[in-house]
Amino acid sequence: MPLGVTSSDLANTLRNAYYGAEVMRIQHGRHEVKIMARYPRSDRQNLANFHVVWVRTDDGVERPISELTDVEIVLGYSEIYRMEQKRTITISTDVNEDEANAFEVVSSLQADFVPTL
Repeated sequence: MPLGVTSSDLANTLRNAYYGAEVMRIQHGRHEVKIMARYPRSDRQNLANFHVVWVRTDDGVERPISELTDVEIVLGYSEIYRMEQKRTITISTDVNEDEANAFEVVSSLQADFVPTL
């Protein structure tokens, strides 16, 4: 990544911007309340603002995420599927036929990835 920004840095910045970062906890009666800092709701609800999430680089300068990486918004799954009460995943890909065929990709996943689950 350019300017000393890792993919983990980007993920943490996006998580903090949209979900929030805990800045403190206060006691309210018998309950503890988390205080979260995050972007305003109007900024979080507009996907156009995603391109201008600010990321701090190693030199301390804040830059929009679109200067550091390619940003592409695509449709994704919004449900969790389960089989026998366990989460399931669906893997899809475009196969580069110059590198492998679909059968080889599936065989490799079954041999190398599935056993680690």
